[in-house]
Amino acid sequence: VRLEDAQGKALEGAQKYAAAQGIAVDLMQEIQRLGLETTATTQSLVEGVQMIMGPALQAGMALKDIPKFAVAGAQAMQTLGVPLNQMRTELDALLTGNINKSQDILAPKLFADVKGDLGEYIRGLKESGTLIDEITRRLEPFRLAGQDVAQTWKGLTSNLEEAMDKLAADSGRGLTNSLKESINEVQKLLLST
Repeated sequence: VRLEDAQGKALEGAQKYAAAQGIAVDLMQEIQRLGLETTATTQSLVEGVQMIMGPALQAGMALKDIPKFAVAGAQAMQTLGVPLNQMRTELDALLTGNINKSQDILAPKLFADVKGDLGEYIRGLKESGTLIDEITRRLEPFRLAGQDVAQTWKGLTSNLEEAMDKLAADSGRGLTNSLKESINEVQKLLLST
């Protein structure tokens, strides 16, 4: 992925690494925010985003839109009863048109109105530059339904549990950092002694 500064110059080395770290933090925060619209765990959404990032970028999706796409895909999968551990293959099939008829469920369901070779149809949309818009349009009802499901008792308690786990992890991180600093100081004291 090409990263640029404000003047459009390609970033290299440490600058590119620092920019990538900032982008990763922003994407993680967006995944956590969007995760409240689904009962899928943040961990499963993060894994989904990581796994589909390559195909999504190759299909012309903007990096910032990948988390929203992954959440909409997860919502559709949950509605259709597709296990989230199949997210990579299901969303990859949507983005590439490489559909395994015995395995993939989401693409055939979303494009049930398409007659003929669905893979060829998806590849045609990709070549014409309309694939992302078409997938987004077809996922929209699932996204809206997913938001409603997240507001049910099960969805709210699931999201609350995950939020409490994150709060505990963040609290523990501060304690861990303090402990690391203390250990570093003890090591320095021992080495100087």
